[in-house]
Amino acid sequence: MQTKHDSLIPRTVLFRNPDKTAARISPNGKYIGYIAPKDGVLNVYVADTENIKNGTEELYVIPQEDYNTTGIIGFNKTNDKIYTIDSRNRYTAAALSEVDIESKSSKLIYSNDKFDVSDLTLHPTEKNVLLAAYNYLRDEIVVIDDSIREDIKYLKSIIKGDIEIVSISLDGMHWIVADSQDDGPYVLEIGGTSLNFLDVKIKVINEQLNFDWYQKPTFSGRFINFFSNHPMSQKKAIIFSLVDRALLLSNKEYHKKNINFIINTLLHNDYPIEFIFDTINNRIDNIHKREFKIQKNKENNRDSENNVSWFGMPFIPGLTDRFKRIHNNKTRIAFHSTNKLNKYIKVQKDNVEQSKKCNVVYKICCNDCNASYVGQTGRQLKTRIAEHRNHINWNTTTRSVITEHRMQMQHDFDWNNIKILDEEPCYTIRVLSLKC
Repeated sequence: MQTKHDSLIPRTVLFRNPDKTAARISPNGKYIGYIAPKDGVLNVYVADTENIKNGTEELYVIPQEDYNTTGIIGFNKTNDKIYTIDSRNRYTAAALSEVDIESKSSKLIYSNDKFDVSDLTLHPTEKNVLLAAYNYLRDEIVVIDDSIREDIKYLKSIIKGDIEIVSISLDGMHWIVADSQDDGPYVLEIGGTSLNFLDVKIKVINEQLNFDWYQKPTFSGRFINFFSNHPMSQKKAIIFSLVDRALLLSNKEYHKKNINFIINTLLHNDYPIEFIFDTINNRIDNIHKREFKIQKNKENNRDSENNVSWFGMPFIPGLTDRFKRIHNNKTRIAFHSTNKLNKYIKVQKDNVEQSKKCNVVYKICCNDCNASYVGQTGRQLKTRIAEHRNHINWNTTTRSVITEHRMQMQHDFDWNNIKILDEEPCYTIRVLSLKC
């Protein structure tokens, strides 16, 4: 008997040299460099982009033992030189080289006997080499362009983890730098002595760290307008938050500048000048009092705050203010707006089918009379409905109101039109909703 076998993938398809790999194009788009095999040996080629197939020219040959540590990184601005990482004829480690396309001569830019150069950073428009990267015990960077040497020295004094250059602006003056020991990237301004991280600008003045409040270039200056339909407590909280950032994130010499910035920003959002001054002064007084409190008072305040219960209520002008009278040492009322951004900005997710929803209160109606059943489930609705529907076929003594109605009255329920009365993830609230 003959058996049919699936055809096997030829070994050469899996293990042969690639047709072309590690391609790089010159900035003017005229040349393309790549690695390709010739007679079973990988070679570096440079070709005219208008005639890649027939216009190739061999630049140099890469032996098999150097394939993983040799390759093209990019072109220079004038498109007559190629930057390469090259380990050929070296018994220690791969080096960074510059190869002239016409003469095929090579010029060493950087090398080290202990480690391989793994990558380099080029200027976005000038295409000159700024930094080289290697990994010995940690990821490290080496300055190639002397014009940024002081900037990198300052950067290393600030960042204690491994430095990664994420992005560079076209003029080369602003860099996004990642630190392996932090949660977010820094913004480095080349030619200056400042570093921006989140809401803080770190400066070096007289060899000392100096801190100031920082706003990103995308900062719009827009906050809740004073005439908007929001509780007055929320408008005060905005000013409190701004004052905290202006004072607590900066040295004293920047406080006046930052407070003036807050006042101008709030005026553009229609806040009355008297309201601004009163709220700012109130917050500053609270900050000073908080700084001079003794530890015992802090602990007492912390204990009393932990015993306070908060209740949230929708804010309705003219009505909600009356509830402020409900106030004691253990009860507080917080107001929230009924008009929220989630009414207009939706999460970009597919709608969940009704039968797949969880944490719901549902209603099943009888097809033959006015009887109905209301229940709740934390699982998918279709799972619970299937249990109701199939219970009549189970050999069990467990009581089911739906099964009893079906057997006694010979009725059936409308299984295809289940109504969801409420959606609530909290079990206790869901049970309360079920009983209402």
